[in-house]
Amino acid sequence: MKRFFGVAFALLIVFSVMGQMKKGVSSSKNAPDFAFPDKVELTAMRDLDAALKSGNGPAVVNALVRAGLAKTAVSTDSLPVVISQIDMVAGQSDDVEIGRASCRERV
Repeated sequence: MKRFFGVAFALLIVFSVMGQMKKGVSSSKNAPDFAFPDKVELTAMRDLDAALKSGNGPAVVNALVRAGLAKTAVSTDSLPVVISQIDMVAGQSDDVEIGRASCRERV
């Protein structure tokens, strides 16, 4: 049941971000160019590694969302891979922010 809620929350985040991107909310100079999803995914994975090493929870969530959006922009069939990646990072992390982002309860 926890996994179901984690997956549901991850999907909610992904679709919320996709909706915001379509509205044009992301107008900063550092906004990723999703016309080149492979490049966005590569950058997001580098950012994810750096954020995990530094213990920056919000940056980890940001990188996971960007990587997930880029991967699903290439192929929607990769959504299970994105969800398992989010679940794996959340399971390995002791950071409270990352745990909340995946709706996991820490015992």
